[in-house]
Amino acid sequence: MWDELEKNGYWQGEIWNKRKNGEEYLEWLTISAVDNDAGEVMYYVAIFSDISQTK
Repeated sequence: MWDELEKNGYWQGEIWNKRKNGEEYLEWLTISAVDNDAGEVMYYVAIFSDISQTK
């Protein structure tokens, strides 16, 4: 994941996550790097969707 973020500026894929109550669920995660004007990574933005019902 980190190699892809450094190389392409984004990564997406399926991961297992855990809710506050301890229940595990499958999610689709997309992470994008946000650069400043000098081209340095300042932030990472992540968006996820719970896909456990569709699997």
